[in-house]
Amino acid sequence: GMIFMVYSLSEYWHLEPLFSALVMGVVMANLSNEFFLVKEEFDNHLKEIIFMLFFTLSAMHLSIDFLLTMPFVIVVYVAFRILGKVTGVWVGAKVSGAGLFIQHHLGIALFPQAGIAIGLALSLQSQEGFEIMAPIILNVIIATTIVHEFLGPVFTKRVLKKSGECETLTNR
Repeated sequence: GMIFMVYSLSEYWHLEPLFSALVMGVVMANLSNEFFLVKEEFDNHLKEIIFMLFFTLSAMHLSIDFLLTMPFVIVVYVAFRILGKVTGVWVGAKVSGAGLFIQHHLGIALFPQAGIAIGLALSLQSQEGFEIMAPIILNVIIATTIVHEFLGPVFTKRVLKKSGECETLTNR
């Protein structure tokens, strides 16, 4: 019931429904005495179903023709996104005095991308003035999310192993 109420009020007040739902989640998690019951139910029964529905419905917007005609845009997006992550981590680690390992390796561990980027791209379709660009942006985000979700776990696992923060099956 709360989700529908928050969505309706955000539409009525011309607020972004996705952001309103995020705020509702923060408020519920921090103020509700029974939130642990909702979280447990979600984790045990609903999470996988909701994620599958979300990604399936999102992927329905992906145009194969776009992938074939605009691969350069996808490659540039992936390259600049990872460059931004690596550079941002390096600068932040330098400024904060973090160790060399953090400076050199943490950025690549931030490679995965998922739901929020797709959600924001989907919400762009309903924004006035973005009728032409919204499908292009959505296709770039969905296509690059596929790339990020295949390569991201590999990069993250590699960094975690190098840092000694996770064990391999042979080390147990």
